[in-house]
Amino acid sequence: MVLDDFRDVPLAGSIVREVLDLYPYIGSKRQTHEVQRRMITRAVEDVIRTSTANIAAAALASTEDVRLAGKTLVTFSDETAAAEKGLKTFLFARVYRHEAVMTPVRESEAVVERLFSRYMETADMPGRWGEAGRAVEGAARARIVADFVAGMTDPYALDEHGRLFDARPEFR
Repeated sequence: MVLDDFRDVPLAGSIVREVLDLYPYIGSKRQTHEVQRRMITRAVEDVIRTSTANIAAAALASTEDVRLAGKTLVTFSDETAAAEKGLKTFLFARVYRHEAVMTPVRESEAVVERLFSRYMETADMPGRWGEAGRAVEGAARARIVADFVAGMTDPYALDEHGRLFDARPEFR
């Protein structure tokens, strides 16, 4: 994905076009940094402007009045909130849930599932984890196994997978 892909995306698009028009010959990393800087600045300015107006309209006299206001006072403007939602929709579709991201996520989930299932069957965890796991069954074992797996680093999980299944998964 390149910066130009964001030209028509809400919140980012106008800033991307502005930066690319103003600085067509600087490197893409510097262009991207400038877009990020301007997006943050505009979002902060919008939330300050909108929140200031919200607070003034609520006629608050004390911090207790803020607590009792019954509504959120620090917000984006409706326009910026809608644009932020559009940017998030784009990012989820094109970045966060893109197949290039999801493939290793699914592969990692498969490793975790296999480890959890094996430990539930055998309690073959090292040290005190294994001792505790072998001493209990059902939900109590599941809690111990879940805690053990959750505490693993990625390299350790892959090493354990290799030890238990005699194969280290090949991630792309």
